Amino acid sequence: MAYYSGKSILITGASSGIGEACAELLADQGAHLYLLARRESELERVKSVCEARGAASVETFVCDVTDYQRVDQLIAQWTKDEVKLDGFINNAGISQRALTFDVDFDVERKLMEVNFFAPIYLNKALYPLYNTNAHLIVISSLSGLFGFPQRSTYAASKHALKGYFESLQVEHYPYHVSIICPGRIKTQISVNAMLGDGSKHNEMDKAQEEGMPVEVCAQRILHAAQKRQKLVLIGRKELLLYYIKKFIPPLFYKIASNINANG
Repeated sequence: MAYYSGKSILITGASSGIGEACAELLADQGAHLYLLARRESELERVKSVCEARGAASVETFVCDVTDYQRVDQLIAQWTKDEVKLDGFINNAGISQRALTFDVDFDVERKLMEVNFFAPIYLNKALYPLYNTNAHLIVISSLSGLFGFPQRSTYAASKHALKGYFESLQVEHYPYHVSIICPGRIKTQISVNAMLGDGSKHNEMDKAQEEGMPVEVCAQRILHAAQKRQKLVLIGRKELLLYYIKKFIPPLFYKIASNINANG
């Protein structure tokens, strides 16, 4: 029997990218899926695909993860319905493309709200619904491990996310936490990234276009979770920066300072 067969998994940001790819692979294994995203039409599209691929059940919920009143409504409904979750894939997030001093403070607040405070709120709200040995899969970023040009607040939010859930890993709760740090994955994250004034970047970075296929990334995420790995780096040659930063810091700063952030 497949590892995720019959398991109930909640995914945020499930209408595209890594969230969508994970949903489809979990459907292949016969999981029960609870899919959250802001775009109803895209959610319904993903639902149809997952049902066709063999999901045990698929329920969709239109929800902005920063709308805490809506989150509370969903938690109340799931509690009433006696929903129990075997997994939570925290995937919803937004990136940034702007130099540090070109970013409006309101934009920085939004980045932190979406990428850091919303996952914390959701995790606390969902805690009573977790089964024993439930698995939290937290989608962070390589930018959560080191600074990167034009990503200051995004990197800060992902550093904070790692610190929070890494602390949870050592607090001896009965469930497991995997922190996933993807590098350049071929998704729409650069297109949807925020500029300094809050508008959309609306461009696909060349490196993103040439990045790892999202389906391969999702496969590695689910495999790593099954193996109960705690910190997982996923990508290609860009992963070298993590090890250069760790073992040869001066070289890291020289390389990172000359990177084309949109290249």
